[in-house]
Amino acid sequence: MARADGAAASELWLSGSVRKDGARDLLSGMISGFFCKILEYPFDTIKVLEQTGGAKYSGPLDAARKAIAESGVWSLYNGLTAPLLGSMAECASLFVAYGMIKNALGVDEEAATLEHNVPMWKYVLAGGGSGCCSTCVLTPVELVKCRLQAHAHRVPASGT
Repeated sequence: MARADGAAASELWLSGSVRKDGARDLLSGMISGFFCKILEYPFDTIKVLEQTGGAKYSGPLDAARKAIAESGVWSLYNGLTAPLLGSMAECASLFVAYGMIKNALGVDEEAATLEHNVPMWKYVLAGGGSGCCSTCVLTPVELVKCRLQAHAHRVPASGT
């Protein structure tokens, strides 16, 4: 009986009103943004180190090795909080906007069949529109993130 109740609860969560779809898209986007940023952030920090370090680093592996040797492995996550929240907001806005635009275009994936499929232009328009919406969140967050990363690993001026 518990399995049937779980399946019924799952169906209630996975289908329903536009409000439920929006809440599901919001939560899914936030979770996606969280994991993406946790996995990506050290690589982004290394990129910023190379961009701001001048000739101090001979490549990405050298930048990572020196940063870890100087400040520890967790230094690759310096300044993570704001970008993490920003990534969660960006992905959430992307997922929600995509769902809302698909709804506005009348995309009904549950009713689609091979004979009566959803036209590709509707997916292209929804994807492009959601990308435009998410840039309003992404651009300011990226600016703050780069400034925090550069400040955390600032290279002192030579000769001073």
